[in-house]
Amino acid sequence: MKRPQVSTEDLPENESTRGIRATGDRLARLAGGLEEWIEPTAEESSDYSLARVIDDCVEHIRAEGLSASILVEGEPDARAVGRRSRICRALHLVLQNAARHAPAGTTIQIVLQTGVESHSITVRDRGVGLPRGKEQLVWSPLFRRAKGGVGLGLAIARRFVVEDGGAVHASTAPEGGAVVVLTLPRAR
Repeated sequence: MKRPQVSTEDLPENESTRGIRATGDRLARLAGGLEEWIEPTAEESSDYSLARVIDDCVEHIRAEGLSASILVEGEPDARAVGRRSRICRALHLVLQNAARHAPAGTTIQIVLQTGVESHSITVRDRGVGLPRGKEQLVWSPLFRRAKGGVGLGLAIARRFVVEDGGAVHASTAPEGGAVVVLTLPRAR
């Protein structure tokens, strides 16, 4: 038996249909996140430009209609080793999260620092920050600190960074705002 296809576009515009659409959108994001969690895209490890990864991610975030501005600082020649597309996806998820929590008109700051063995990308928003004492819970699957997310983005970001030999850390700046640091292996 074939099921009829139902579209919310056929329904009158009201609070109920807006709620149905929002729930459908959230379920679609959850399904996409679960798919990415279960079966991430296969890719070989290689040497890549971190500055280019940051530029690509910032471009995508701006195209999504960000209400905050983005300031990028750091080393333009930093090169890392790993799976570029996964690190780009991890950073994109961190930036989406920052954009979701940054008040309109504020600046999200991205700083790329180089070290002897690794590089770090620090993303800082000007929102309320993370729940005190629970900062590292943001990396847990299905943890949400606000409406709108499905609780998989930062868990996926952590997984991709750690699987490439890196590390993640989250904290709240003393003056407020979340600070997320992705540490990645330096290319030799």
